[in-house]
Amino acid sequence: MPQRCGIDTSILVRLTTGEPARDFVRVVAALTHMVEVEHVALFASHLVIGEAYVALQHHYAVSKPDAKAALRSVLTSGLVAPSGGDAVLEALGSQRGCGLLDRLIVLQHSADGLSTLTLDRKNGDASQCDPFGDQAREPIGRCAARLAFVQPDVGGARQKARRIATRDLGERLHRLRRDDHS
Repeated sequence: MPQRCGIDTSILVRLTTGEPARDFVRVVAALTHMVEVEHVALFASHLVIGEAYVALQHHYAVSKPDAKAALRSVLTSGLVAPSGGDAVLEALGSQRGCGLLDRLIVLQHSADGLSTLTLDRKNGDASQCDPFGDQAREPIGRCAARLAFVQPDVGGARQKARRIATRDLGERLHRLRRDDHS
């Protein structure tokens, strides 16, 4: 069985951008040697892919669709694969509904045997995340249904709702700590 290693964001960004060229050549040579000679299987985690996606947009001014296409290209090159398999490639190819980071969060939770709780309306609507298939779609809808979406009417009402929610949470945490020490 081959050794399995995960790459970090700096390597995935380097592979995706090819910049700086000297580092790119060095990284490709080292990783190719690991894969072809040492028989190491290389993977990029959901977190690494998400962080690279943001870095490509922020530091390299790459559009979201181009960033997803570039990452997909690297992750299907045979050198590095997504640790989440084909579901991650499907998420990278998705054009509608919830965003890539939201999809990666749900995929990671599913891989960990967890359902995803959200207040985000796009994520709560299972039809918006259709590319995940039935396995991840059902937990999104079920969990989102457990949470109430609060839409304060205007201006100060939103701030008041935040203060109330924060105060209530603080009081509940205080009671829990007090009860634990009793």
